Amino acid sequence: MKVSIIIPIYNVESYIKNCLLSVFNQTYKELEIILIDDCGTDRSIDIAKETISLYGKDFSIKLIQHPYNKGLSAARNSGVKEATGEYIFFLDSDDELTPNCIELLISFFIKYPHIDFVVGKIKTIGHPHEIKLMSNEHLKGEEVLSDYLQYKWNLAGCNKLIRTKFITEHKIRFLEGRLHEDNDSSFQMAIHAQEIACCNTPTYLYYYRPNSITSYKKLKNFEDLLYIICKNIEQLQKIKKTSSLQLYIADYIIHEIFEFTLSLIKEKNPAISFTKKKELVSKIISVKERITPFNLYITSNRLKNTILRIPNFTAIFIILKIYSKLRRL
Repeated sequence: MKVSIIIPIYNVESYIKNCLLSVFNQTYKELEIILIDDCGTDRSIDIAKETISLYGKDFSIKLIQHPYNKGLSAARNSGVKEATGEYIFFLDSDDELTPNCIELLISFFIKYPHIDFVVGKIKTIGHPHEIKLMSNEHLKGEEVLSDYLQYKWNLAGCNKLIRTKFITEHKIRFLEGRLHEDNDSSFQMAIHAQEIACCNTPTYLYYYRPNSITSYKKLKNFEDLLYIICKNIEQLQKIKKTSSLQLYIADYIIHEIFEFTLSLIKEKNPAISFTKKKELVSKIISVKERITPFNLYITSNRLKNTILRIPNFTAIFIILKIYSKLRRL
C-alpha cells in the first residue's frame, strides 16, 4: 500500500532538512515523496536536494517546479495530480513526522478497511496551545460530521492519511488564492466522508513559528475566512439533517460567526480600520439572519447568539472587548 507524501516548499531553508529526515526515517518504507518548489527566494530547494542526495537515495522522489509562486493550496493540488499512491498525506515543510507516523496511520486502514481517512494527533512545539483530538477511534455515518461540527477532530490539512480515491471521487481540492484553505478542505472531507478513524497517539510535530503565516493576521485573512464560513454555511443548509445534527449545525454556525467577530474586533493590525471591521461584521451577521430556521434548535450558544443580535456595532465591539478580557482570566 503506497503512500504519497506531499510537501510544498517555500522559504523554509532553516527547517526543510529536518522535515525530510523525518520522512526518510519512517518505519513504513513504501513511500512516494512529492516535493513542490513554489518559487521561494531562499536556499530551501538547494538544501532539499542536498538532503536527498545524502539520505534519500532509496526513496521514490518527485520534484515539481512551479513556474511562479502559486501559494500553499496550489502546491498541494499540484502534488495530488502527481500522486500515484493509494493514500495521500500532506506535510508542511517546516514541520516533522514522528518515526512511526505512516506505519501507525496505515494500520487503521487495516483495522477498519472501509474508512475514507484517518486523523492523527498533532503535538505542538513552541506554543502552549494543544490541538485536541476528542473523537472516538472509529466514526461512521452522521458521527463524522457531527464530531467535526463539535470540533472533536481538527481541521488541519496535514496529518491525515487520506484514501486517494476519496479525494478524486469527491473532487476535494484546496482553495487557490485563499488563506485558511484548511477550513474549507476539512469541511468538504467531513461532508463527504462515510467512515473515518482517529489515532490518539501523536504522529505529527507542529512547530509554532512566530514569523509564520499563522502568526499575523491581515485584512485578507478575515476576508478569506468570511468567504469560507459563508460557503460552508450555505452547504450545510442543503444537506439532509436529523434533529440532533440540526442542533450541532446551529451551534456550529453561531460559534463560527461569533469567533470570527471576536477575532476581528481583537485584531490590532492598524491597517484594518474600525469602519472595515464594522463592514465585515455586518456581512457575517447578515448571513446568520438569513438562516432563521436554525434558531429553533440553538441551546448551548444562546449567550453568543444574544450578543450577535445586538443592532449597534459599537455596543458589540465594547461587549466583545470585555468578553475577551474575561476569557483570558
